Amino acid sequence: MYVTEAWAGISQELNHRILECVYLGDKKLYRRLVNDLSAQLRKRTKVILETPRSGRHQLFQPLLTLPNVEVLAQNLAIHWLSHERSDMVTGFLDHLGIEHDGHGFVDEFPDDLPAKKLKSAVDQMKKDFPEEEIWFYLRIFSSLTGTTWENLEKLVPPLPDEESDSQE
Repeated sequence: MYVTEAWAGISQELNHRILECVYLGDKKLYRRLVNDLSAQLRKRTKVILETPRSGRHQLFQPLLTLPNVEVLAQNLAIHWLSHERSDMVTGFLDHLGIEHDGHGFVDEFPDDLPAKKLKSAVDQMKKDFPEEEIWFYLRIFSSLTGTTWENLEKLVPPLPDEESDSQE
């Protein structure tokens, strides 16, 4: 799943926390976000910057679901995961026995993992972290890592609109 698709399924609160993390931790990336999305909104950057951040972040959320901002959305997600949720990422990788650099960056992922091992790692995450954050991370895992684990895909619930589509 693309990061932009998963972004459509997160709450405004998580959207704000991710963007606030970027604002506080990476001014260059945040400036790129503002510049790129100001153009999408057809507003001057100065006008957007005068908007309170929480309001600005609400304006940005629907734009972060558009396919043409996939790379930007990935960078935002990576920043948040590596700065605010590295404990979740590293805990998941540790539970799976995957070597990483201590921040969640991996040189090489295995081709696949047993369903039981993945389920155990996801169950452990559920004990320690908010469900929405776990959902977001696991939904974008393949997009960020280039790894497709069929067993992991089965453990992640569908997006809310995917559920309603399958019930029709």
